[in-house]
Amino acid sequence: VQLVYLPQKQSFEELEANLAFLRSTDQALRKRISDLEEIVGKSTGRWKSPGSDDDRSQQVSDMEDARRITSTPSGKGVASGNPLASTSTTAVHAEPTTGKTIRWRSDLRCGKDFHDDQGVPEAQCNPQSSDPCCAPSGWCGSSISHCTCDGCVDYRSDQSAAASTTPTAGEPAEPYDERSPKNIALVVPFRDREAHLTLFQQRIESHVKAWQAKGVQHNWTVYVIEQYDTNLFNRGYLFNVGFQQAMQDAAGAGRKLDCVVMHDIDIIPEPVVDYGWCRQPIQLSGEIECWDWSAPYPVNVGGVVSLNPTHWKQINGFSNDYEGWGGEDDDLYLRLKQNSLLKGGCHTWCDKKPTAPIVMRPPLGKGRFNCLHDGDHTPRQRAPNDSAMWTRLREMQTGSKRWRTDGLTNLKVNEATPSLVQSPCQKCTAPEDPVQRMRVFAQRWSRVSPKAIRFPASVEMHLPFGHKCANQSLTLTKVPQGLDDLRRLLHTFPETCGVERRFSSKTNFVLLDLSLGQALLLGTDAGTIVPDASLPSLTSTSGHEGWVQARQKAAALGGSHMMQSQRLVRWLRALPPHHHAWILVADKPLPQIRHVFEQEERRAQLTSPVCISSAKLDGTAKYRLTPGTRWCGDNGWTNVETFDMLRSSETAPQMQLVPICIGYNPKKSTYRFEQSSRGCIGKDGDGIEWEHAQTIHTTKDAKGPIICVGKFSNGDSTRWIMSKTITKCSDKGFIASFVFRAMDPAQYVPALIEGCLLTNRSSIRMAAGRLCDEEYSSVVETHWFLRHRQNASDYRLCMAEGRREAWKPSDPSVWRIFWNEACDHKSFVSRDSSDAKISWTLTEEPNLFIPEHGTGRRICLSEVKRQGSLIYSWAPVVEGIQELCLQTLSPADALKYADLVDNVK
Repeated sequence: VQLVYLPQKQSFEELEANLAFLRSTDQALRKRISDLEEIVGKSTGRWKSPGSDDDRSQQVSDMEDARRITSTPSGKGVASGNPLASTSTTAVHAEPTTGKTIRWRSDLRCGKDFHDDQGVPEAQCNPQSSDPCCAPSGWCGSSISHCTCDGCVDYRSDQSAAASTTPTAGEPAEPYDERSPKNIALVVPFRDREAHLTLFQQRIESHVKAWQAKGVQHNWTVYVIEQYDTNLFNRGYLFNVGFQQAMQDAAGAGRKLDCVVMHDIDIIPEPVVDYGWCRQPIQLSGEIECWDWSAPYPVNVGGVVSLNPTHWKQINGFSNDYEGWGGEDDDLYLRLKQNSLLKGGCHTWCDKKPTAPIVMRPPLGKGRFNCLHDGDHTPRQRAPNDSAMWTRLREMQTGSKRWRTDGLTNLKVNEATPSLVQSPCQKCTAPEDPVQRMRVFAQRWSRVSPKAIRFPASVEMHLPFGHKCANQSLTLTKVPQGLDDLRRLLHTFPETCGVERRFSSKTNFVLLDLSLGQALLLGTDAGTIVPDASLPSLTSTSGHEGWVQARQKAAALGGSHMMQSQRLVRWLRALPPHHHAWILVADKPLPQIRHVFEQEERRAQLTSPVCISSAKLDGTAKYRLTPGTRWCGDNGWTNVETFDMLRSSETAPQMQLVPICIGYNPKKSTYRFEQSSRGCIGKDGDGIEWEHAQTIHTTKDAKGPIICVGKFSNGDSTRWIMSKTITKCSDKGFIASFVFRAMDPAQYVPALIEGCLLTNRSSIRMAAGRLCDEEYSSVVETHWFLRHRQNASDYRLCMAEGRREAWKPSDPSVWRIFWNEACDHKSFVSRDSSDAKISWTLTEEPNLFIPEHGTGRRICLSEVKRQGSLIYSWAPVVEGIQELCLQTLSPADALKYADLVDNVK
């Protein structure tokens, strides 16, 4: 029994939706009462069949209510209020000419396990609807698994030609032919999953070839839609962009699209999957390996979902408003529900007896998808305050029509680069893919954002040290499409630089974020390092060989041209607007450059998030650890908190590592945490067998929050806790086990620091660090220095503000720098060339350091006379009396002090 509160002020649509919901609830309740009466009546001998005279009056009332409920525009009786509302009533229709009664149920249930309102077993399906066939699972539908399988019943066979099935909008009337060629578009929302994209493309290629071997010649186009910004991931928006492009391409080519598929990149099909059927919206991924060969939950419509273009337009695509992980799938389910497009059966969930409408899924065994590992991508995140998401979903659950104006109809697209387009061929190259090979599907790769694309203010290309144009730079004014496009930009250097085309076609680069002091290798043999979260699980007997092989495989994969092109684009996209960056032409093979970094132990220790979640077990809590994400409230678990660990143990010295081993007990879905690499595997002291999930690492000098670990012993329900709150690990049955420090992303201090020349009335002064950003409009030049002394011979520089003798508040200050020993004093007095006394005070700006033999640009501090006063100013050459000349860091100098990174943060 449900108690529903209805606000007094409601629109007509809201009242109608709530009324339908209440009526459906009333019918479900009456059905339950009837079932219970039957049970009680049979046990007492007082039960009468529903068709008896005593039951006729109640039947009439029930049928009147059933007619009201089923009088929806679609005739399906799908209530438009609550998404979980069940309408398990039976509708009876009489043919106007023959009086013949045809029985079917408004909830689309059918078969021997369901009786009609007369008590006659084997409820039928409406032969004049779009769901005329009864599947063995007990659901009406129109797919091959409903109409032509063993045990399927097609009720159209009993009808005259005039009463044949009327197809719904967008549904062809002819029988489905698996072998007939179809135009199929796969839309793949994408960001920062380069390894997944390579594996996805390989699997789709083998899938297409497998179906071609069966004689099925579909036309395939893959739309990779990459989100080119640093905002939360917007999967629904990206699909809408792909759908729009697919429709435009089809119209331009004069062909009609049959199916447009929303395809997650991390689940890939087995050969049995048929992408050509989409007469009704269908979740092709009905059996997913990492969900125990099922969908995540009965009403899920995520993963791989296919609709024909008419249906996508009917529901207005996806919502554009769901940013972060989750929400857009549930919104899609409600769009399908409000449009009466949920035509599936219980599928793998029949034992749960779901009552809500369910999307159609392929016959069992025909919707199998494998999972790609989850670790190697940017962390899953939700907005810190996700109340807006839940508000939208609640509105949709109560019948809101907001979907009509949120989706394809209000789509805004900003492109970062022209699309990369490839066509099928027997043997050819493709943009940013120079390998000559066969290509069996077309592909269009677009980089887009719902917001205006911003480009970093200062990204310069530099030729190698020693080149005759080494002191010249080229400022990037656009986002290159990839590695080949970046190489072509070298030809925009002046002709006098003599950049040969042969040289530029094979050039490698070092991407140097000066603001972070981090270098990323780009090009042939750049390689990569797989994060700890992506390493395979170990067995109780195997060693770390699997990890070694995974790292080697990732290094080889990272060398592919596509991966390198995407590394460049990802690096540019992640650059904050105020950062300065250089793209340096490599003067040595990249493995040699990498070796120098590793030999000098110049490796930046990138961090990765780890998420703690909890769930109930035997009246208390159990805890789970999920590396690689900042949100883990999925599949019955509640998100608790996050901390940071090393992204890869390869970036820290072995003696500094602190491993945390995560074990898993599949019987109770509990987790075990031990401070070792392998100590969580095998049988524990209580005889419980633990499987290895993952091993993550922090370091002995980590400066993040203290994390405690505790154990709750309870037989096969033994579990561990992990928390930032120390007292939790020794409370409610848990006994404290050990503690460790998480990583602090802020503990990394770059070796480089920005210095700048600012206009200051009639002079030019030097500033450093934050002031260069705050006074950006006054910056004349930017130079780069060392943050700390690296060698004893390095020069130390400090900024000072001076006031002349008899200084008045209206007088301007005098600015200059001092060096070495003078920087040890907070204030002092000096005299200028006219013997005037100046009192100096050192500013709070950080000190700067330069190597004794720097090779960068030369700048000089001079005492000059301007407007009748002696001042200090900077210029490339001496003006007046020389105080100091120095050479700042060149690209080659900066590279000597930067740290190597293997991925983009």
